[in-house]
Amino acid sequence: AALALAVSAVGVIGASATQAGAAATGDCFAPPSPGVNWSGCNLAYANLYGANLTNANLDGAYLTSANLTNANLTYANLTGAILRSANLIGTNLTNANLTGANLTGANLRSATLYGTDLSYANLRSANLTGANLTYANLYRTNCSYATWPDGTSDHGRTCPPTPRSALAADDQDTGYWVANPDDG
Repeated sequence: AALALAVSAVGVIGASATQAGAAATGDCFAPPSPGVNWSGCNLAYANLYGANLTNANLDGAYLTSANLTNANLTYANLTGAILRSANLIGTNLTNANLTGANLTGANLRSATLYGTDLSYANLRSANLTGANLTYANLYRTNCSYATWPDGTSDHGRTCPPTPRSALAADDQDTGYWVANPDDG
């Protein structure tokens, strides 16, 4: 069954993965696996449901409208990746690097972003309802119209709306309001 799933995923990727241009340095036709190098690859609309992409290199990858539901992207490098309208429901992004990533309109409902670096990322209109953002770095992240784990939205363009040190003590335990790792 696992082999059939892998073959199915490869078929979907093989049909849609292409070099995104001169910047693509990864093996865009490699099957999904831990440590895969899809740097700069065009994986728009790819179905990667439940894929194990631990330690994968997706630096600058184009993943618009990709289905990454329940995928494991622990320690993955998604620096500068384009994840517009991507489906990341239940995805594990623990300690992933999404610096400068574009997650406009992405669905991150119930995703795990524990320790994830989202600095300089674009979360405009992203859905983070029920997501775990404990110790996530949101320094200079665009959060316009984003829906937060508690269901609230539109706290302004820059997130967090309040420096962590200015929050009530009981709010500091959530950890996801970390604006700058040096602010306490």
